[in-house]
Amino acid sequence: MQVGDLVRVKNTTTGDSSNMVRLYRERVPLLLISKSDTPSRLYTVLDGSTQYQLISWRLEVVNHANR
Repeated sequence: MQVGDLVRVKNTTTGDSSNMVRLYRERVPLLLISKSDTPSRLYTVLDGSTQYQLISWRLEVVNHANR
């Protein structure tokens, strides 16, 4: 996954917020706007004007950005 890719939430777990469950159920495409190189691999995604930080294993690529 690279900055600029469209991604979506690929799973949820018990205790996730209602927004996270909505993103998963509705298969909402999210824009990957930043990623950290730390071991936790937190990625920041954009849904409209709302930003979420998610661990990389919670996301799957929908469409790669032009490289």
